[in-house]
Amino acid sequence: MALLAGFVIINFVLLGTVYSSTCKPFQINKDNLNKALIGHSVREINDINHQECARTCMSMSVCKSIDFDRQEDICKLNDADRSSVDPSEFETKVGSIFSDISEWPSAMVGSCSSRPCKANQRCYQKGASHVCKFPWTCKDVKLCSSFYTDGEYWLYSEVLGGHMVKIYCAGMSTEEPLEYISVNEKDNYGFNAGKSHIEAGFTRYRKIRVNIMDGKIVRNDTIFSTSTPEDNSELLQLPYGTGHGCRCWNCANGNFSISLQGTGLKFRKEVKWIIKGYKQRMKSFQRNIDSNVISAKCGGHCGRCDPDGNLYIAYNQNDVVADESTTSPKCD
Repeated sequence: MALLAGFVIINFVLLGTVYSSTCKPFQINKDNLNKALIGHSVREINDINHQECARTCMSMSVCKSIDFDRQEDICKLNDADRSSVDPSEFETKVGSIFSDISEWPSAMVGSCSSRPCKANQRCYQKGASHVCKFPWTCKDVKLCSSFYTDGEYWLYSEVLGGHMVKIYCAGMSTEEPLEYISVNEKDNYGFNAGKSHIEAGFTRYRKIRVNIMDGKIVRNDTIFSTSTPEDNSELLQLPYGTGHGCRCWNCANGNFSISLQGTGLKFRKEVKWIIKGYKQRMKSFQRNIDSNVISAKCGGHCGRCDPDGNLYIAYNQNDVVADESTTSPKCD
């Protein structure tokens, strides 16, 4: 990155089939460095780079500018540009870069450059033409109609390549409904083998919380889980994808199993599991070829196995979901 005549020049490669070999310098006015627009964000996306942030904005007609946090890789899409707001609506934020979307090359989105889709729809290039997709979140479903209640809906997912996925929307009577994936609780559990002051028991999940914008599973959301015996204490309840065992010197008497079979999804393969504790052991770790079923035994003198970092979902083209009972939201 270089500073020249009041501009920051960022070199990047334009993404996409047509422009994958095209390099172009992108200039940002230095006055936009460490600045962010307040009160105009319509969508926030995590774990995304600067170019993809701009591409997403350019493919949605509601988006007029972006704030990109290069320290956290967070993208905020705004419904206003610099010319339509007061200077007092900007704040100083170290690491943030503001830019009007008109400053970016329209060739980045090909046939979507004319912004042919409705306000909240996302435009995807399809050959020489395009397709418009919506809704993306349960909040989008709620905006479609106030008559939609808690239940299963077909949503398009940005992080899953724009594929349609089956999502359970919970809290539709609230301002911020949440997204869950319905799973088979027989295959989605953690077993805590207990220790001297904790009774052994299972935590079984029938739905798992997911951040639909970045694909991260919220492992400590136990709203749709049950514990056996019935004990809601944190000592017994296990986060999703965790097993725990104690008092087993040469074995692993705790275990876990997680499965996305029948959902059209899988776990990202780069996620690994680790064992923590005292004289801990993890045995029989298994991940099937589709990476949609994972299990292991965990324990030792006292040990617990967890994902090493965040657990993310991915689209699974080998697991086609056909469910006529799921609602396809109708939006005007």
